[in-house]
Amino acid sequence: MARTARQLVKEVSGSMAIEGLELRSEEINMLQLCAAGKVTTESLLETLIRKYNQCKVK
Repeated sequence: MARTARQLVKEVSGSMAIEGLELRSEEINMLQLCAAGKVTTESLLETLIRKYNQCKVK
């Protein structure tokens, strides 16, 4: 049986937490959209790259 988008995101969030990297609610929401097929992975990556590149410049 296939896992739901919510289950996939919960697994990713748990794995990240084990490594000491807590996901913010905004990041969890983006992952849920991607896992549900509402946003492409390419679009998600572009958004994240744009966001974090801006942080480095400031």
